Amino acid sequence: GVDAYHPEKYGNTITVERTIRRNGGSGYRLLSQKRTCVSTKKMDVDEIRDRFNLFVENPCCILDQENAKAFLKGNASQKYNLFLKATELEKMMTNLHAEKVVRKRNEVEL
Repeated sequence: GVDAYHPEKYGNTITVERTIRRNGGSGYRLLSQKRTCVSTKKMDVDEIRDRFNLFVENPCCILDQENAKAFLKGNASQKYNLFLKATELEKMMTNLHAEKVVRKRNEVEL
């Protein structure tokens, strides 16, 4: 489509495979529509994630075991922190704080 990400390289679909090894290591493979490996670099996975605004850390998108445990057994504070992550408010507050720091620095320079 119009917003396709490098269609000449990937075709109509991009498949991300992640391998997690017993020793704790992991790796990625980006596959084209023809299932051929285009890249194994995490940087390329991150570029695709950023390009399409995919929030894989969001517990509403992917509820991993740790977040599920925090939700089921957590106290009110832990549940609120999970809410902040899920709604992206935590990220927004971090970005807002960083912008305030930059603004103060720029005001001092003027």
